Amino acid sequence: MENYTEMTLMKRVLLSGYTGLKGNNIDFQPEPLFGLEVGTKVKQIGRYKTKGSPTSSSCRVDVFTHPVQYSGTIVLEHNDKLTKFMAFQLDKREFTKNPPKEKVYSLYIPDLKHNDLILPNIKTQSIRIYRAHFE
Repeated sequence: MENYTEMTLMKRVLLSGYTGLKGNNIDFQPEPLFGLEVGTKVKQIGRYKTKGSPTSSSCRVDVFTHPVQYSGTIVLEHNDKLTKFMAFQLDKREFTKNPPKEKVYSLYIPDLKHNDLILPNIKTQSIRIYRAHFE
C-alpha cells in the first residue's frame, strides 16, 4: 500500500451552544498565537477586570476545572466563509456525564487586530469576546 493516506474524521459539535470539534488525529496547524505555543496548557481564557461594562471583552473569562491544551489552528467554514480557529483540547474530566471517546476541542476565532478571541454561539446567533489572555 504505497499510496495509503490516513483520513482524519472530525465532527463539529456544540458545547453549550458554542462551536466545538470532535475527533482524533486532526491535522491542526502548529501556529503560535498571542504568545501561546502549541501544547501549552491553560486553566483560564480571558481576563476579568472589575472596571468596565460587564459585557465588554475585558470582563469575559472561561475558567476550566482541568487545564485545556492549545492544539493549534484550523480553517473551517463559518458563516459561509473560511475562518481560522484556535483549538483548545478539553480534558475528558470536564465531561461529568458520558465522557467522549474522541478528543473534544473548544474553538475560538482569533482577532489579531484587537487582541481578542471570539466565541460564536450557534444557538443564539450571538458572540462572546475575550481578551487574548491565558493563565
